[in-house]
Amino acid sequence: MTNWRFFSERWQALIPFDRLFWRDLILFGTLVNLVVTFLGLMLIAKGFPAYWAFIAHLLVLPYNLFLVSAVLRWPDVRTSFKLVAGGWLVLTSLA
Repeated sequence: MTNWRFFSERWQALIPFDRLFWRDLILFGTLVNLVVTFLGLMLIAKGFPAYWAFIAHLLVLPYNLFLVSAVLRWPDVRTSFKLVAGGWLVLTSLA
C-alpha cells in the first residue's frame, strides 16, 4: 500500500511544497520526460514506426497531469508557481 502513499501525500498536500514543486515536478518530472523522449527517438532510430514513439511519449502524460494538478490544488500557492507548472506541462507535452 506504500506505493499509493506517494500519490496521496502529494494530492492531499501532506509534504512540503518545495519537495513537490522543485524535486518531484521540476527535477524528477523533467528527468522522466527526457528519458522517455530519448526512448522514443531511439525507437525511431531503430526503425520502429513513429507511432511507437508517440505512444511512449503519451505514457508519461498521466503522471505529468497528476504532478501539475497537485501543484495547482495546493492551498495558498502563488500564481507564479501555477504558471510555471502549466508552462512545464506544455513544454513536456510538446517536446
